[in-house]
Amino acid sequence: QRQGISGCLAAFTEHWKGVTQYYLEASDERKPAKQTEIPWRLKQMLDILVYEEKQQLEGETGPCLEYLLQHKILETLSTLGKAEYPPGMRSQVLLFFSRLLGQMQSPLMHYFNVYRPVQKLIQLQGDALGPEPEKEVLQFIAVLCTKIRQEPALLPYVLEGRDVGSLGLAAKPSTSSGQSLPSSGDQCPEKPRGRDPAASVLNLVTSLIGLCKSKNKKVVLKARENLLLLTSVDHPTAAQALAQDSMLGLLLSDHLCSLYDAIPGAISPADTATLPPVQWRLQSDPSAEENSFPGKPSLEAFFGWLDFCDCLIKQAHPVIGDAVSTAVGRRLFQGTLRPQLLQTSHPDRPGERDPCPRPPS
Repeated sequence: QRQGISGCLAAFTEHWKGVTQYYLEASDERKPAKQTEIPWRLKQMLDILVYEEKQQLEGETGPCLEYLLQHKILETLSTLGKAEYPPGMRSQVLLFFSRLLGQMQSPLMHYFNVYRPVQKLIQLQGDALGPEPEKEVLQFIAVLCTKIRQEPALLPYVLEGRDVGSLGLAAKPSTSSGQSLPSSGDQCPEKPRGRDPAASVLNLVTSLIGLCKSKNKKVVLKARENLLLLTSVDHPTAAQALAQDSMLGLLLSDHLCSLYDAIPGAISPADTATLPPVQWRLQSDPSAEENSFPGKPSLEAFFGWLDFCDCLIKQAHPVIGDAVSTAVGRRLFQGTLRPQLLQTSHPDRPGERDPCPRPPS
């Protein structure tokens, strides 16, 4: 068995050298990544890691995983994904990370040399040099949500966004497998007070909400389901981190206000009354033209997101539900609807549009 594992390490390093060798020898910069050996090499590396883990005693780290951590392979891959070279490399990197975290049974997210590149990949959304690989991004985010659901103590780390230094991990002693986060039994570290909210601009929550705005309805549905999964985490410290550090309430309520503002101001209340109840899980049928009217898609989008927010508030951890409810109340009802309703009762005052426009006489 020991000889077999040694052979695995030789094969693993050979495949990794094959990946790096491409960048030394490639001459056609336009050749897509999927037409190179890179996807096959990465698949072989993953298969070796999974096989090696099955041969190890529980709690042991095999030589191939040690090699991956020591040589910061995931860090290198995240950098290659950011560069999007060769074209489509980001999709290949996201697939490798998703499969690695999803298929390995060992808790990898505790290693700094896993956690940091994972965080870097999360921050890449919206930074694509080409079309955003939504399918691969969603698969990656879904795996992270599943891992956090299994181990909620990981959530505060993932939500750190850009502010990596605030974790204080650099001062922790290094091991042969790279720096390690506290074990799952440890309490989450105290978060630094007064941190700039902009530091968390790119994190797991912003990625999910970004996917919720996709043109692909299947992506939207899966993103919303994973956001519900994440917010229903039964862990007080993780829930507190999600409520305070993720900008969740702000992002949900801002999108709700944006959808409200997109509703045509001259829409007829008579048409609005014909709109059936909108549920966020059910997609409207665009072929139902007989019930269509100007502004209907905008109305459905607004009420669909409102229904989703209502569902999230009810299913989420109470700390998260209260935070989201407060944000929606403050930004939509007090900040947007209340001034317009007051303006409606005083039509002689200049102000915003009537939130309940009447049909022309």
